[in-house]
Amino acid sequence: MLILRWLLLVALRGKELVSLAMIVVFSLWLSGLPEPSRRAWRSGMAGTILFPVQAAVDQVRFRVGMKAEIARLQRENASLMAENARLSQLERESRRIPSYEALMPALPSRAVAARVVSRNPVRLGGVWEIDAGLERGFQEGMAAATPQGVVGRILTVHEGRSDLQSLLDPECRVAVLSTRSRNPGIVYSPDGSQTLLEFSATSDIRVGDSLVSWGAGGTFPRGLPVGKVSQILKTPANVLRTARIVPFQDPWTVEDLVVLVRPPVLRVGGGLSQASIDSVAPRRDTTSRERPKL
Repeated sequence: MLILRWLLLVALRGKELVSLAMIVVFSLWLSGLPEPSRRAWRSGMAGTILFPVQAAVDQVRFRVGMKAEIARLQRENASLMAENARLSQLERESRRIPSYEALMPALPSRAVAARVVSRNPVRLGGVWEIDAGLERGFQEGMAAATPQGVVGRILTVHEGRSDLQSLLDPECRVAVLSTRSRNPGIVYSPDGSQTLLEFSATSDIRVGDSLVSWGAGGTFPRGLPVGKVSQILKTPANVLRTARIVPFQDPWTVEDLVVLVRPPVLRVGGGLSQASIDSVAPRRDTTSRERPKL
């Protein structure tokens, strides 16, 4: 190996003839060696001269292979993350199903499951869009709830979707009763963030009282959980007082809900209204109660 390096050094210094002569002599000497010795010399020279080239090729192959492996692992990781998210969603839904099944027998009318598909953050309190509408018998004013409590009411109905006015919308009002004293009040949100209870100054309303829907007005059936009184606010001495409540169901966290489809309503003078006839016309839902599809 030292001889070969020396020959290369001489050639680089411009002594071409000497170098050529030495190379010829070396080649003749090498050709006279036995085959095992020549093989060893060839292997040594290839390892010495071609080593930088071989190292560069190996480095390129390593980098190309590493990039391909990283890309493969990234694809597998994305697939596993998507599968994990799907399984987590199924696990959460499986935990919610028993609570909805327990809620169904306590509801006063047929309940149809729906899912929140979008939220309008511009309007105070929010108006949610759900994935069911006229085809499921929905009408304006129908109540929506979860096993935890009241969510809101149907604002507008379309084919395949509906707009849901949440409990935190300033235009939504719910007549309620205290489960302890049975005294009434009105639950509303003045600004889309806090929820208040307005009640008579003579009513027996205390901190800790649970509130359920009263049924007055016909929108929210009697007995649906609404919230709990957390604070009695100081107000000027007058006919009405105000308390702050905490809703049992935060509308901003709702994903799935049920809409209470009201029975047909008689018009003044007899007969059913056209909306009522349409709401009970034969459709895909033929059972008296529908199991939520979460």
